[in-house]
Amino acid sequence: AALASKLPASLHHLKLDCSYTARLSDAGLAALAGKLPDNLHDLQLDFSGCGQLSDAGFAALAGSLPRSLQHLELDLSGTGASADAASAAKGLQTLRAWALLPRVCALQRVAPAGPALPCEPAA
Repeated sequence: AALASKLPASLHHLKLDCSYTARLSDAGLAALAGKLPDNLHDLQLDFSGCGQLSDAGFAALAGSLPRSLQHLELDLSGTGASADAASAAKGLQTLRAWALLPRVCALQRVAPAGPALPCEPAA
């Protein structure tokens, strides 16, 4: 969270190697995600070996990505990310779509309309 508050608003490229940071949690990732500069174009994040990170943290990150972002590289190996999250993290648009999926599925369960989306992981 301390690092996140120090990111300059004019930042366009950010590369962080957080690999094997044992104390990095979903809450910490959400704090970082919430402080990403609005003008960010290129983001490279290495979370390999951060075993406490889960889909919740990656969903927070995906939901907070700046609209200006054009390039994203994430390494989720060795984290608690599901196979779906790891697959979605391979592309910027797929990650953004994956982050919306739980909310869309919750709405479908209340009032289904139109074609159903795959809300549960394929077996």
